[in-house]
Amino acid sequence: MKDFKGKFTLLLLTLLSVHLIALKGQAQALDDFDTKGSTRFSKEYCVTDPGLGNTLQSALTYLGSTVCKLHYRAPEAINANLSIPANITLAPDAGAVLTVAPGATLTINGGLDAKPYQIFSCTPGQVQFGANSPLVDFYPEWFGAAGDGVTDDINALNCCREAMVNIGGTRVGRGMMHLGRWYAVSTTFSVDDITLNNYGTFIIQGAGKKTSGFIGTAACDNKPVMEIVGTPNVQLYNFGIAGITTNPYGTGTVPSQAPSVALLLARSTSNPNGYFSQFSYLQMSGFFRYGTIYNYGYSDSVFDGITAGCSPINSNQWLFDIAFINPTHSNILSGIAATNSTMSTVIAGAEGCEMHMCDISSMVNTSYKVAGNAWLYCIGVSPYLYNSGTDSNSDYYIYALDTGINAENLGGDGGGNVAGIYLASDSRASGWPSACAASVYLINCTNNVAGNVPALITDANTQLSNSIINGLRGNNGFKIQLGKGAYECQFINNYTLTSFVSSAGSFSNNYLEIPNYTCKELNIYAGGGTYDNIIRDNRNFDTGNYCTWLGGQSTDVGIGNAALPINALPNLLIGPYKMTWASAAPTAGDWMQGSVVWNQGAAAGGSPGWVCTASGTFGTLNGGKTTGSIITGTKALTVNTTAGLGIGNFLDVAGAANADQIVNIDLTTKVVTLRNNATATVTGAAVSFHNNPVFKAMANLAS
Repeated sequence: MKDFKGKFTLLLLTLLSVHLIALKGQAQALDDFDTKGSTRFSKEYCVTDPGLGNTLQSALTYLGSTVCKLHYRAPEAINANLSIPANITLAPDAGAVLTVAPGATLTINGGLDAKPYQIFSCTPGQVQFGANSPLVDFYPEWFGAAGDGVTDDINALNCCREAMVNIGGTRVGRGMMHLGRWYAVSTTFSVDDITLNNYGTFIIQGAGKKTSGFIGTAACDNKPVMEIVGTPNVQLYNFGIAGITTNPYGTGTVPSQAPSVALLLARSTSNPNGYFSQFSYLQMSGFFRYGTIYNYGYSDSVFDGITAGCSPINSNQWLFDIAFINPTHSNILSGIAATNSTMSTVIAGAEGCEMHMCDISSMVNTSYKVAGNAWLYCIGVSPYLYNSGTDSNSDYYIYALDTGINAENLGGDGGGNVAGIYLASDSRASGWPSACAASVYLINCTNNVAGNVPALITDANTQLSNSIINGLRGNNGFKIQLGKGAYECQFINNYTLTSFVSSAGSFSNNYLEIPNYTCKELNIYAGGGTYDNIIRDNRNFDTGNYCTWLGGQSTDVGIGNAALPINALPNLLIGPYKMTWASAAPTAGDWMQGSVVWNQGAAAGGSPGWVCTASGTFGTLNGGKTTGSIITGTKALTVNTTAGLGIGNFLDVAGAANADQIVNIDLTTKVVTLRNNATATVTGAAVSFHNNPVFKAMANLAS
């Protein structure tokens, strides 16, 4: 038994020794595998480690296909093309700058582990990342950006952009550029003609719109600070773009030079894209020549949470906040807050554009106004506006040239000193039509125009058609003035309307509601015809100076209120002639010879009424201070002021017109359109009301 135990013990010791030797061999193998830099047991190398040769290029040769992270701590020159394999993740220390020689290219196919400090010295395109590189975050500081808002960082920004998009010689965008500071640029920073595969997105992410972004220097004079051309799927988020600034608020001393705009968006010839992008939480500030965002052809994009406050360098310069120029389709503007501009927003031919919850205020720069300053200036195609407003002191809330407006729940507070919404046809501009038909859709829009001026006005070349005007409001009352009539329109629930005037053109197939109490003037004179309208007149004619003119070539207008007493019928205009009811001959207003005032208290043996035997307007015009100029054979009288003038007034123009009647007034150009042609050319001639009209009592009725 003892012999058996001894042999068993010996066998056990032998097996244990063999097992220990095997374990030692496995440990050595694992250690060797670890030294090679395996995925599971990798070590980090440094170019100064024994055997690596003290340079990046020699270390790459030594490591071969080893998967590892490679540190380097000293600057190094790259004098020939160098490709970092995908198995190597570079980890440079601060100050370890790779200087790429002219004509050489550094291609990184693996990862890069570095904080925002300089690690490359190169020109744009010399540092590239391979198609399979896992890198998605890029920093301008890697390429030498100072980020102090003073030093020119345009080369570093361009190098960073090219590193993101230049893959194997093909411009394919990917990843995110991080902006942690303010970067000054001496010329435009451009993101142009980048193809984004698999619906990827080119992203520039800031650290705050007041603490990071781009600053245009004086050397960037008359150039955009930033542009995006022919590149779809771009996202700009949470940074600022500034023009010339002399203080932290982006204003200060007016410079002699400044960038043209903050951000230019456009399509390109080689890549006519530019769509599906988002621009969020951006802030524009400082001095520019023309404005903040200029969109030429960029479409189907969202502009959200943009603060566009800037200043012009020339007091006679137009300045806009955001301009959309044809053809830009279906862009959405949301949460735009803009200040200090001549025209807050321009939409020209921007089909299907929408504005949601935008607040524009503090219009300035009123010394240069071709058409007056406006919260929104539209040319060509109607935008859709929703839940937007202004507290501006602009001349126009919305100025629409050769276009209409679709709007719901607009709000204003004092905006529109000349007019709320002004629809015009630019007959004076080369290439534009001399007349147009504009369609508007206005629902619950509070213009709050100043001084009871028109909330909706069309000029003499613009006919309103196929429109709905429902729920306009004005704290001080408002007017609707149509310069060329209306066709198939509805005017309903406009409760604080004080005056409705259609002075020329045709007025047909419309439905018009006149509210109670507030409206004191309904004046429809359409030389082209007034017919097939339904007009519901809800006024009580107990007090005030109410007048209703309805006329045209084939009048077929119904006026009625079931509760209207027979002795309170409105005034009617048939052609140029009034017919109304009163208890005495009138002593105010404009009256055409042949007009009739019927006696409300007519009785046997008394006069049934009065007939106008001489046309004229009661009163004195503007204390005799009005002057005007007109050319013989024309009807356009240019006056020095429109104060006191109204459609229907009879005027004398010294030496050129006598007892002629006003058919239209353009408040912008101060051009008064007369019914007849002038008989002579005069300049600065006295303009006055014609004599007081003369009324004669009709013969008494039989007893």
